[in-house]
Amino acid sequence: MTHLTPDKLYAIAIDHTAVDSTDAEHLALCPACRTEMDTLALLVREFTVARQSQPTPAALQRYAALFPHIQQRESRSGAWWQTLRAALTWDSRQQAALQGVRGGSAIAYRLLFATDQAEIELMVEPDRYQFRVQGEIIARNGATPAPALVQWIDRAGNACYECEADGDGRFQYAGIARGNYRIAITPLAGTVIEIEGMEIG
Repeated sequence: MTHLTPDKLYAIAIDHTAVDSTDAEHLALCPACRTEMDTLALLVREFTVARQSQPTPAALQRYAALFPHIQQRESRSGAWWQTLRAALTWDSRQQAALQGVRGGSAIAYRLLFATDQAEIELMVEPDRYQFRVQGEIIARNGATPAPALVQWIDRAGNACYECEADGDGRFQYAGIARGNYRIAITPLAGTVIEIEGMEIG
């Protein structure tokens, strides 16, 4: 049996060339060519997902404006004094009606952290086996919130998740795994705000 050539398989799978009756009959009877077609079809789907996952040019420009600012800073260990630690001021799980929820089923809860410069309000909501966090950075002393890079950093110091707070200080991220994180909020200009021991879940 003569198999379909790679060029013909690529044309069918990638260029969506119409299949004539002879090739269609061959594909129906030949396991090797069908396997090759399935592999190419999977590759096409992965390329499609990759293209759709690319950030927009506008988002890339916003990140490009943020990263030079971050890279000009000293390392976190060398510039600890430039970092503001946010203190937990309110945890909705501590309310009388919600005492003991950590041992039960996951529920949504609200946290409020504060520094001299800003308050950070977080809403943590279960999302199947993961969590979604919506947040708002509320500047104090009449300051206007600025765009900022928000990163969830694990115990090993790896930035596991990151998103961008908009010009109103709002941000959100879905798909966060249960665990303990440090959140670093790096504004376009100003001091980094860190939330230590942020427990998700």
